[in-house]
This record gives sequence, structure tokens and C-alpha cells, in this order.
Amino acid sequence: MNRLLPKKKTRKNSSPEKINYLERVRRKFAVLKMKHGESWTCPYCNQPTTITEPNLDNQLITTSISKGLIDINSLVGYRGILIACPNEKCKRLTFTVRLSKIYYDQYSRWRELETLHTWQVLPESNAKPQPSFIPKQIVDDYTEACLIKDLSPKASATLARRCLQGMIRDFWSISVKSKKLSDEINAIKNQVSSSDWGAIDAVRSVGNIGAHMSQKRQNC
Repeated sequence: MNRLLPKKKTRKNSSPEKINYLERVRRKFAVLKMKHGESWTCPYCNQPTTITEPNLDNQLITTSISKGLIDINSLVGYRGILIACPNEKCKRLTFTVRLSKIYYDQYSRWRELETLHTWQVLPESNAKPQPSFIPKQIVDDYTEACLIKDLSPKASATLARRCLQGMIRDFWSISVKSKKLSDEINAIKNQVSSSDWGAIDAVRSVGNIGAHMSQKRQNC
């Protein structure tokens, strides 16, 4: 009876030659990516470009610190990514540090396992460059809001709300008797699309959390 049953196919393990070949292919593509570059937009000049090796330094620094991780083979390392903008009129530096769990793979190479934290060192915030015709006070509030968004989201939302009020008064020249931002937003409801008006009112609503702690926030 057993002779009539088809034999189960056993899955063979990948041969060392095949594994080595795949690793060589992976490394080749990594080198090509570094050589030919990858798309990137400068946070300072907002210029889209391609970053290649002369303007990019990307290194993983290994340590012997485990910080009590469950897996004794998963240590802690950090990667520094330094980019110089190739735009001749900019040339400013972007620097990011990423802390990760790391491990030693079967090819004797250190790999990142899980990102624990990321720090944006340069520039200090993700604020986009603004045109010169925007009033300085609005630009300053926007820049500060971006700078503290991770440290203090409520304060950042409050500054974003103030930016919104400044833009409404500057661009639409809105002047209403009421001091409530909600009344100023309602005054431009017919001048913007419904989706834009909803986004504007959402910024006001979130900003009210930090701006009006002891009052009813809905209609402020």
C-alpha cells in the first residue's frame, strides 16, 4: 500500500554556493546604489537632487553595550548619516543619528535589527524654506512650531494656530469684531474649498488644546 503513495518531496537547504552568490548580488546592488546615488531633497534649499558617495557618509558604529536586551546577541549600535547638499548655492549639511539593535550575521557583517530612536541633528527642525513675501512673524512661529513638535506637541499646535490666524489676517485681510479665531475662519468659508476649510478648522481645533486650557475650546 505504501508503494502506491507518492513520495513527499523534501526541501533541500540552500547550498553555501547559492547563499554566497545571493550575498554577492546584494553587495553589488549596494555598491551601485552608492555609486549612482539616490533621490533626496535638501531641507534647506528644497532642491531635489541625487546624492552620491562624495556628498554622503553613512556609517554604522558598533558597540559592546546590550542595555539588558532579551537577546544577548542583539547589541546596540548607532548610525551616523551625513549629507552635504550638492547645490553650489547651498552646500549645507544634514546630519541624522539612528540608534538601533544590531546583530552579527552569518556573513560576518553587522546588521541593524530594530530602530530604537532617531535624532535629527542638522537641521534642527523639518521646517521648509518660505518665500520672502511671507511676514517674518508668521515664518518665525512656523519655524518654532516645527522645532518643538516632538518635545512639546501641544505648544507646537498652539504656534501653528497662531500662524493660521496670522495668515488669515494677512492674506484675506479679515477684520471681525469678535476676537475668536473660529469667527475669522467662518468669514473665509466661502472663499476656499471645503477640504481646505476643513483642514484650516482642524488646525484651529488642535491648537485650542494648548491655547485654551481652562475654557471650552470648541468655539475659540
